[in-house]
Amino acid sequence: MNDTVWQAIRYVLIGGGMFLAGRGKVDPTQVATFADEFITIAAGAVSALTAAWGFFVKWRTKAVPEKTAARPDVPTVSAATGAVTN
Repeated sequence: MNDTVWQAIRYVLIGGGMFLAGRGKVDPTQVATFADEFITIAAGAVSALTAAWGFFVKWRTKAVPEKTAARPDVPTVSAATGAVTN
């Protein structure tokens, strides 16, 4: 994700945390630390979900035999980019 998005999320978390600190629900010194840890965990979760999605998509994909792939009428898909070529 874009750094600006993460920064906006952090500010929202700090704002919500300070609201709770003003109500006496949380310790004000822990709000910024919590926001930073939340961002770190969220970024890790996004990375893990991206990897899991990649494995899920490729799970039952079978390679085409070379004899079939060599035919000019069979389109091929790049494993790296997903681009289809004829």
